[in-house]
Amino acid sequence: MKQFYSQFHDKIGKILTYGQIKRSRVTPAILTIGSGVSFFAWQNYSYGSIFPHTTLSEYIPQKGYYHALLLAPITFQTPGHLLVYGPTMLLSFYLASQYLGNVGFAGLYISNALVTAAFTIYYERDKNRQLNVNMMSPKCMGAVTPLAFLSFVFAINPGLNLFGMKFLPYFIIPVTMYFYEFQEYQIGYVNELCRPAHLISCIYGLMMGLIFKRML
Repeated sequence: MKQFYSQFHDKIGKILTYGQIKRSRVTPAILTIGSGVSFFAWQNYSYGSIFPHTTLSEYIPQKGYYHALLLAPITFQTPGHLLVYGPTMLLSFYLASQYLGNVGFAGLYISNALVTAAFTIYYERDKNRQLNVNMMSPKCMGAVTPLAFLSFVFAINPGLNLFGMKFLPYFIIPVTMYFYEFQEYQIGYVNELCRPAHLISCIYGLMMGLIFKRML
């Protein structure tokens, strides 16, 4: 049994990382390009035509827009949204690609999308019941991906220094984002965004990072 577990552990580790040499390049590149395309669409097409296809919301089960599960977690609706989460997504993709192969990278992205989508839909329905209304809010979009990947890297290597410089400790970035998300949640800014799902993505990234760390 112990030998089987060891072989299974090694096999999963190789699938996720492609060993210790080949790192993920294709998957983060595809996600980054997709993010740029979706941002362009938000700036050039009507709100009603884009919204259902690029948000994690109850439109997914109600209308069968399951492609939104893949599009929403890399979608930035406004320049402000892009300014806050875009750089952190690029940084987290670069750092996570040092640990994950293409399969593992895609697995973390898709699994985080499913977890945050499920929570967002549950939260949306619960809020509707509390308010006794039928609304399509709050939603969840591109923030959940950089938050999860930042947390993933933080869990694996909390002592990481950016560019190898001791005066640039990596932990400042995820911790700053945690404080920001928690503050936004505390002040009640949840009318248009599902802030609790953002916090869930942080926890999920940390959890996946700790699990993955055992495979390194």
